[in-house]
Amino acid sequence: MQNSSEASLIGNLDRTWVSSIKQKLLLKPKILKDSSGSSSCCIHRVPQFFHQRDQMAYTPQIISIGPLHHGKTSLQAMEEHKWKYLRSVLSRAGNRRLQLYLMAVKELEESARRCYSETIDLDSNEFVEMLVVDGFFIIELICKATGLINVDGCDPIFSMRWILPKLKSDLLMLENQMPFFLLQRLFDLMRDPGHESISLAHLALEFFNNSVPKNEKTLEKITDLKGRHLLHLLHLSLLPHVGVGEEKKRDDCNPPPKMIYSASELREAGIKFKKCEEVDSFLDIKFRRRGLEIPPLSIQDCTKTLLLNLIAFEQCYGDCTACVTAYAAFMKCIVSSGKDAAILRRSRIIENWLGGDDEMAHFFNEIGREVSIVADVDGFHLGEVIRDVDRYCRSDSQAQRSRLKHKYLKDPWPILSCCLA
Repeated sequence: MQNSSEASLIGNLDRTWVSSIKQKLLLKPKILKDSSGSSSCCIHRVPQFFHQRDQMAYTPQIISIGPLHHGKTSLQAMEEHKWKYLRSVLSRAGNRRLQLYLMAVKELEESARRCYSETIDLDSNEFVEMLVVDGFFIIELICKATGLINVDGCDPIFSMRWILPKLKSDLLMLENQMPFFLLQRLFDLMRDPGHESISLAHLALEFFNNSVPKNEKTLEKITDLKGRHLLHLLHLSLLPHVGVGEEKKRDDCNPPPKMIYSASELREAGIKFKKCEEVDSFLDIKFRRRGLEIPPLSIQDCTKTLLLNLIAFEQCYGDCTACVTAYAAFMKCIVSSGKDAAILRRSRIIENWLGGDDEMAHFFNEIGREVSIVADVDGFHLGEVIRDVDRYCRSDSQAQRSRLKHKYLKDPWPILSCCLA
């Protein structure tokens, strides 16, 4: 019940204005859907403050996949290649199969729309057509690159050296994804009899193997991964064994520090840096026998784009382990200067194709900036590494002896003066 004073105040309001607000309350969100935080929603627009850091890292340069960059004028040249690849698929399967492909995707349309964090402003036919054209382009490209389908000698994607690396980079951008279950459905419908045992996930990881190299033994271990899209598939393939469904228990009584000392400081404390190659992922860092064992990483032009998109995916999609985010924060602390970068370079841990040691330090500072680690460092295996390193550095006996040894071996004059005296 309203009292007289409230009724008097309400009576002074513009009724047209109040009515317009009520109409706005009934509108469905267009930019961010209510379901954007659900586990089914796995393809997100990268937050604007990420874009401000490096616009090129999140924006496709030559091809659009899915609806978020669909129709952009700057990406139209590759649209002709998409239709060319679709014609290639139909020439082998028969034009009548097109209706089957369209119907198969139409049955999955609603599930596909739920994968995107934004409302897609395309009608049903436009949306399905886009997914079929984009999906078969990805499948045909992967099959040609991995040798499952013969490559036309006149195909510019394979004859011009610059195109394929750029395509791989674009196909691993968070805003440029399409649901993997659609790719799997189209792949199942198009593959020839006798190829039933071939895994699309395995072919995709083989296709992207240059981005993060893995040996054949490692690839065989991860053929049954169930990624929600290509970027998620690669993310799953990078998880160390400790992180795949078997994460270490958190030690809430002894949480790790939120940072680790730089490489030069750790070396003064007696910690050695070792290149660790007997692992399946560059994320699998260990601390054993006073040595920090770090798997090798080759830093190339595409490395920054890949790592930033993996981090953006972890920050937007809550149903995954933030292992790359933790790695980025860890390496930012380790490599805080060119001096630190030189230690990792001389240990052959980092293969730097970007330039000098200062450029390498800048690289790790960029990928580790403005990321939210929250509790993931503790939950992820790096929490244990940080805890053990910190415990060692605080030890008065070993660390102090190592500091003295490093100091006097580096500058022997004080100890020689003492002996002469």
